[in-house]
Amino acid sequence: NKDDIALTKAVLGVVFITARNRPLSIDGLYEFIQGSGESVSKETLEDIINHLRSVLYEDTSKENVIRVCHPSFLDFLENHERSGMYWTSKEQLHAAMVETSLDIMKTKLRFNICDLETSYVANKDVQDLPQKIQDSVPESLVYSCLYWTTHLTAAKRSTVEVLVYEFSWCLKVIYWVEVLSLVDGLKTGLGALQSVMVFFNVCIRQYICYQSIYNSHLS
Repeated sequence: NKDDIALTKAVLGVVFITARNRPLSIDGLYEFIQGSGESVSKETLEDIINHLRSVLYEDTSKENVIRVCHPSFLDFLENHERSGMYWTSKEQLHAAMVETSLDIMKTKLRFNICDLETSYVANKDVQDLPQKIQDSVPESLVYSCLYWTTHLTAAKRSTVEVLVYEFSWCLKVIYWVEVLSLVDGLKTGLGALQSVMVFFNVCIRQYICYQSIYNSHLS
């Protein structure tokens, strides 16, 4: 029915847009599908994945992430003519991922997220740090921190501009850097900051251009 098709389309959209970055487990997919506006239970999500076993599989060797059985399935989903009712434009998917990632970060980022006893000890010297990260930093938050700007560069600017601006000027940015440090992603963070700078520079140039056209029209 239409509801099943909509949910399946939402699941395939998140699988498609995250697959080449970092495949997600059912728990991770659930967070991003909820953020896309579709209401789905984990049980229903598991049923959908099970019905798609001919093209998707659960990688038990890598934290049970959901992977495509063959890259050609990603090509199929990208092609509107072939995937038909299950197709969503990449620009729309990227924008939805930016919005959901920013929401996840604003909600879940906090100071000293792993409750470490001191900040004067290097990460490599913190006892049981991998376990602390696993217990305290959800998969959806790790993905959001690492890849939100990857999606930003491919999203339609007008749909996410305000959200990006709000996040860029709030305290959670510092906590974002903290998580990047924990997951060995600071190099990714440098590239991410450059992407944000480019994003705002383009927005500013567009604004100046539109303002110039508007003023010339008035004159």
